[in-house]
Formats: sequence, structure tokens, C-alpha cells
Amino acid sequence: MPVQLQGLPILTISQVKDGVCIMKQAKVIKLHQAIEKLSKQELPLPQSYKLFKIRKQLQPAIDFRLEQEQKLFERHPIVEQQGGSVRFATPEDATAVETALREMADMEIDVNITPVTLPMLETITITPEELEILEGVIEWEDSN
Repeated sequence: MPVQLQGLPILTISQVKDGVCIMKQAKVIKLHQAIEKLSKQELPLPQSYKLFKIRKQLQPAIDFRLEQEQKLFERHPIVEQQGGSVRFATPEDATAVETALREMADMEIDVNITPVTLPMLETITITPEELEILEGVIEWEDSN
């Protein structure tokens, strides 16, 4: 049975206490992707170091998600993959995987993130969606 996994909505940080953010796993993944994109920009050393630290702080949550997905796909192997669709051996496998992935995305986790301030440089290109994802983690200061 083919399953098309749809994109997940943007999720916001639900709580910040003593530098620990409590956020949904889906938010962590999107945040990691946005930080990765910013990390490819040439920035002054202090800003690059701040992004490096955030990436490092997110890594345990990303590793946990990958480990959970690997276990899930060991229990319910993909038979065929084409584009964004995958085929499982049985409809039950497809349902189990889709349910588990949605539950993982909705799982609240603690992430120790130190918010940073970065200059708003014209050389950085970023989408409004990525700005929303980065809200609360990166504060932008006008470089003028």
C-alpha cells in the first residue's frame, strides 16, 4: 500500500525554562534544517560559532529521532520507494508506520538551546517559514 507522508505544520516552542526549550519533535527537525541552511552562509566567526553551538545542542534530539525511525523501519520494512511515496508489505505496516511517525512528530522533548542574536545581513537568504521556525532561537538585530 503506497503511503504519501505529508509535511508537518510549523510548531512553536511551547515553553522555555532555564535555557531548556520544550518543543515538538517535528519542530526540532524543521529547526535543525533551518540552522543547517544558515550554517552554509559565510558569517563572521562569532556568529558561525553560535550556529555551531545550536547545531550541537539539537544533535541529540535528531539522533534520537533517527534511531527511532530506524527501529520502526526494521519492524515495518519498506518494500518499494518511488519519489515521496513508499510501499510496505501490508496495509497494516503502512498504517503502523504512519501512526508512529505522527506520534513521534507530536512528541514533546526537552532541548537545551541557548538563544542567539545574529545580524540581519543582506547576504543571508531565508524564507518567511524558516524565520517563523527560528523564532525564539535566533533573534535578528538590524545591522544598520
